[in-house]
Amino acid sequence: AISSNGNSSLLLKSSCDFMLSRDTPNTCAPALTKSSAIFDVFGLPNNEESFNLACLHEKIQVLMAQGNFEQAIRKSDELLQKHPEFFPAYNNLSLIYFALDQSEKAVETAQKVLQLQPDNFHALSNLAKFLFFLGNRHEAQNYANRLQKTKSLNQTIYSKKIETFAFLGDDESVVKVFKDLRKLKIELLESEGFFTHLAAFSFYQLGKHNEARKIWQQSFDKFGDEFAGQNLEEFHLSPHERNLFSLPLHYWIPGKIFNELGNSIGKIAEGEISNKKLQDNIKEFFKKYPNILGLLSNILERADLRGKEIVIKTIEWSNIPEALEMLKEFAFGQKGSDAIRFQAAISLAQADYISNKVNLWREGELSEIFLICFKVTNETIEFEGYPLKPKSITFLGKGIEATHRNNFELAKQYYELALQVQPDHPSLLYNLMSSKLSMGEEIDLQAELESLVSRFPTYSFAALSLALHKLRQGEIEEATAIAEKFRNQKLWHVTEITLWCRYNMELLIEKQDYDDAKMWFDLLKEYDTQNDHSSLEKFLEQAITYGKLRKMLRKIEERSAKRKKKK
Repeated sequence: AISSNGNSSLLLKSSCDFMLSRDTPNTCAPALTKSSAIFDVFGLPNNEESFNLACLHEKIQVLMAQGNFEQAIRKSDELLQKHPEFFPAYNNLSLIYFALDQSEKAVETAQKVLQLQPDNFHALSNLAKFLFFLGNRHEAQNYANRLQKTKSLNQTIYSKKIETFAFLGDDESVVKVFKDLRKLKIELLESEGFFTHLAAFSFYQLGKHNEARKIWQQSFDKFGDEFAGQNLEEFHLSPHERNLFSLPLHYWIPGKIFNELGNSIGKIAEGEISNKKLQDNIKEFFKKYPNILGLLSNILERADLRGKEIVIKTIEWSNIPEALEMLKEFAFGQKGSDAIRFQAAISLAQADYISNKVNLWREGELSEIFLICFKVTNETIEFEGYPLKPKSITFLGKGIEATHRNNFELAKQYYELALQVQPDHPSLLYNLMSSKLSMGEEIDLQAELESLVSRFPTYSFAALSLALHKLRQGEIEEATAIAEKFRNQKLWHVTEITLWCRYNMELLIEKQDYDDAKMWFDLLKEYDTQNDHSSLEKFLEQAITYGKLRKMLRKIEERSAKRKKKK
């Protein structure tokens, strides 16, 4: 059988009502002799023919586990020709059809089982999940309600209920089933750690955090469940930093469709698809599978961190209003970590769906946040209104190369040559000024920068250098007034962005907002790889520690003041 916590889709778990062994079919005889009474459940006589049918059934499960679906279908047809009412084969067939994106056949096949056995909990579970995936929520809930009321001596029913309700996002039902399990002291035979993990997540979703942690710990200690272990690691973090999850992304979407989604977006990391082409691919995917849109809210709330990140970027690239609205609901809510919701907000701003200034939950409080939303390029950017002539570009490039070699005298000469071609260009004047400073020439830096900014107000290098200069002089309001016009700039050159990062980092240090200063510092290190930032990094780490202690003391003082006021 396909393991419920393996790499296969959750929907492609074996749905058979009994397992003979976990070995290959030709070695299953010992299991059969110990449980031959099981044939009575299916109306099979205890003879060699039944034995052969059972072994054929297990062979089908092996083929499913291997992903050999076509062969599994042929063997299933062979089994059903010999025994047309063997409903476990229909259950497995329905899962295969669903994995192959033959949804109608999957539903039709699962419903055949209910015609043979109306309370078959495997078929009820599969239909609830199939229809939920397909967007038929009302019909899915009807089957889920029938599953909830179904009883069986087969203890697997409890795991099927937990699995189904977890997929549907019905945490209350998951918790109820789990409590029944505990009350009856029933232990699940296979993959109990996985189902216990699902239950723990539902406890957490309902606000019972201590109980969730306890269950995850038991699941990890007893079964070594991987998912439980990952969530326990998250408990070492503060609540607003945790990314707890129920199911990884590949559990939500059948294999064939999941692979198609991967093919639609996979090459973006290699730069093989343009943004326009990628957006077209994603829109085409959602046009083909509109029901996937209905799953996005559940995935954002319940999938693992990597799954959330993929979905967030997919929604951003799709630019589909319905999907963007779901992402907005997630970003402005309190599910997931502050960081992943901040990432969602960034994607919304990148898609121009929200403004850059928003109120987001941060450390348990609503905070006004300005979203850092821009793209960085190495390609030449012509500053608006200040085009460079080809000859000027040549001299400027040589000057920059000389600057990188710390040959400032040569760089100065190239900039002067460029100014002979274009005597009044901000890039040339700014670089010439920088060369003079590097050579130790005495110049009035503030006057030079103010002159450049007054003449070329949209030239970022001069404006940000002036803002940084005033900031270091303690003139915070003046610095802010100069720099704020660049807050909404969407495209930066890699050389510009280092100056922008430095300005924001120093501004936030001045305001004692050390966490955000560290974020800008990390961006600075990413783009400015030529300089050593170790001393600044050490200072920031100490400042962040100090800032957290100061915040804790302030909260203690506030609580003390409230108690005194009550008295």
